[in-house]
Amino acid sequence: MKKWLLILLVLVSLAGVVWVFAYQYTLWEQESIIDTQQMMSWTTSKNVSDESINPIVDSELSKDEIVRKKIESIKNRLALKWLIMQWDSYYRNQQLPLALKKYLEFYRQNPEDDLIIQKLWDTYFELKKFGSALNYYKLLSQLGEENRKQLALSYLASEDISNPVVIQNLNTLLEEKNYPEQERYYFNQSLSCITDFHNCKIQFQTYFEQADENWEVREISYAPLWDLKLALENYKNFQVDEVYLKNAYMISSWYSNRLYKLASKLGDELLLEKKDYKPILKIVAQSQYELGEYSTARTKLWDYYIIDALDPAVSYILGVVNEKLKDYVLANIYFQKSIELWYTPSIDPRRHIIHNFYLLQNDKSLLLAFEKMVSEEESLQKDDLTLAIYYHIIFDSFELALEWSKKWQELFPEDWDFYAYQWWILREQWRLKDALSALQLWGKVEEKNPFVFINIAYTVKELWNIPGAKIYFQKVIDIAPDSDYANQATAELTALEK
Repeated sequence: MKKWLLILLVLVSLAGVVWVFAYQYTLWEQESIIDTQQMMSWTTSKNVSDESINPIVDSELSKDEIVRKKIESIKNRLALKWLIMQWDSYYRNQQLPLALKKYLEFYRQNPEDDLIIQKLWDTYFELKKFGSALNYYKLLSQLGEENRKQLALSYLASEDISNPVVIQNLNTLLEEKNYPEQERYYFNQSLSCITDFHNCKIQFQTYFEQADENWEVREISYAPLWDLKLALENYKNFQVDEVYLKNAYMISSWYSNRLYKLASKLGDELLLEKKDYKPILKIVAQSQYELGEYSTARTKLWDYYIIDALDPAVSYILGVVNEKLKDYVLANIYFQKSIELWYTPSIDPRRHIIHNFYLLQNDKSLLLAFEKMVSEEESLQKDDLTLAIYYHIIFDSFELALEWSKKWQELFPEDWDFYAYQWWILREQWRLKDALSALQLWGKVEEKNPFVFINIAYTVKELWNIPGAKIYFQKVIDIAPDSDYANQATAELTALEK
């Protein structure tokens, strides 16, 4: 039993994405991921006790000891930075709660590290926890242009922007943080559109046409402000006297620059006058989705869907919104619709469909969804194939699992994990000689891998070739003498000698 437990543990590690699959959802379900104020309270003191992070240099230490401590400190910091790079893969793959957990662990030891503070902002912002994002961005010691924009966006996304006090507080924040003139103007003037959109447009137009102190046309250097200038110019060049179109251009500019609350509020007001205005319906729905307002986003998306049921992006977003609202059956209907409408990349709705069948515990549909993905998807990734093979082994669909392990060999020839799956499948079918052949092929490409050879040893033993098993157990000890595999092999050799 012990030997198969060892083997199973390694196989589960090979299929680690399965654990991530389940764990990701579990973390999403937690109502309090980690409270940002609680985390900050852990680090109110600037003196961190861990000497590996902030070494205390004793005045009585020798120069060599001081140098050694400094070298160790640098090494530890480099190691931690390398860990951050690893954790970034969670962020890139949208495993945001996992990324957040790791970033917070690092922040606890390094509360003044601007890099980790910014990563915490990014993660909290993507998780729609805008207040927490704002708290971290206020801690940055230096703000570049992008940081300043992110700080303002966090504030606007976390507050009621129709409240005059909120607008005044934003202006105070921009002044305290020394925002350049064009950045202050952009945010303050944009918010003025809430109370008087008509006058706001006139003020923007006057600002863009106004001469600078050298009596030359004002040069716009701030990208979001330039984008708004282009929006007004596009309307003018279109030569259509249509107030809705001008408003739509400006609302679109705010949306593209992530002022989601402003785009949503002004878009809603425009829809009161022109309720079937498709571009604005889409922008408002997407803005509300980005703000985490999933119920209102779904309503707007349904309004759009009634008008145009052939937009693949809207079908996909409807799938995502219904998934967020835990209506997994309806979500999959929309995800499937988006695939039929040629949504790209099609691998995304397929992954959602599989995930939702997993949550619904609909095993039959889960396996069918995997089959469609593997047979139809052109941009299949290794993790997708890993999950497909793993679940087909679990549900005793060995022939397909074996076929896909061979497909893995074709698609990812530099990755030899497929040998592990082939061995696992063949062993489950009690095709021990074929399983041994798969392991031996694996051993030829990974000659120093103790996992391969301990399983060759066990398989040879099961075939009643005791002398051969002894040779392979000894090989495990030779190639990895200090490993758990070696301990296991030693125990097996002792047992065989009795």
